[in-house]
Amino acid sequence: MQTSKISILVCALAVGTAFVVQAADNPAQAAARAAVAEEPVVMTPVNGEAKAAKAAAKAKVKQDAAQAAAEAKAQKEAAKKAATKAKKENKKSAVAASAASEMKPIVAPASPIAAAKEQRLQALLVKYKADQVSPEEYQRERAAILAEP
Repeated sequence: MQTSKISILVCALAVGTAFVVQAADNPAQAAARAAVAEEPVVMTPVNGEAKAAKAAAKAKVKQDAAQAAAEAKAQKEAAKKAATKAKKENKKSAVAASAASEMKPIVAPASPIAAAKEQRLQALLVKYKADQVSPEEYQRERAAILAEP
């Protein structure tokens, strides 16, 4: 069995490239390599930033909700105060209105019927209510009294 010369050459090149010597750094590269070696590397996953952003957004939403609730509570309290004030004013105006109406009694208009006729009609009405006269007699006598001059 003969091994081909090409396969030996390929193996030799593979072994040779495995032991490549690193070239020397220029001064800028050396400084950067030293700075990186001194600083601790903190690895944060990309999702960590997203979680932090979500947490911040949730905190802002909670803060906004708390502020809105406080504003709504303040508005309710203001509305209650206004309603209480309006009720007090309504009571005051109702008392004033009733007092004003009590001050001026309503005067009935003068009767167009003479005083003597009025007395006779009242006496007839008393008899009718006491069932001393029938409805027909009451109507007949009332018409006769009103027909007199």
